[in-house]
Amino acid sequence: MSAHDITEQIRGYRNVLSLNLQFDGELGYDLELILANDAEERRSLLCKDVSLLSLDKFGGGLSRFGALQATDLRSQQLDRIKLSFYDKASENFSFSCAAAEVLNITASLEASNA
Repeated sequence: MSAHDITEQIRGYRNVLSLNLQFDGELGYDLELILANDAEERRSLLCKDVSLLSLDKFGGGLSRFGALQATDLRSQQLDRIKLSFYDKASENFSFSCAAAEVLNITASLEASNA
């Protein structure tokens, strides 16, 4: 999935409902963000092998992104870094990763996880 496609799929999903950082047991950390739009539809942004995570002025109520954007870094030939994410509105959140995907969260999936 291209950086442009990821950015388009998360556009409008500004509300951060969950931020989960977990060691994958081998290489590094995986990050899952559960994001919601104003209509309360949810999407999951799953990022593998996260590095350079920067988080500032987050919390204290519902945290929102202004405009989370993905950038393709493959041309820079960095070791295990293919994508970069940042909130271009506030610059308070950024990270890089080896791979990312966006998943829709359906009501039936949410009910089975409850």
